[in-house]
Amino acid sequence: MEIFEHKGEGWKPLFDFEGWRIGMIHYDERFSKRVEDERHLLTDEAFVLLKGNAVIYEEDKEYIMELYKVYNVKKGLWHHIVLSEDAEVLVVENSSTARENSERRLVK
Repeated sequence: MEIFEHKGEGWKPLFDFEGWRIGMIHYDERFSKRVEDERHLLTDEAFVLLKGNAVIYEEDKEYIMELYKVYNVKKGLWHHIVLSEDAEVLVVENSSTARENSERRLVK
């Protein structure tokens, strides 16, 4: 048995297993407002709100997250997530998701 947790701020990958990565996002400056979007060119990315409030911005849409629902952002879509200070979000993605196959842009 392995047990992983993230008590600090921001994004932290917790573990990789057979091509999958599971991590957690907590509130920090990067996730406090929408300033920059990103898109992953090769992989989807799924989010699950476990606590607090969060909004996923995808292109020109916004999704107010509901607890325990899975929100899957398809590869190639510009997106960003904004969290309340008490939020905890589980992230599931392919372990090959990286800066080398992702892009970022400033939001207008």
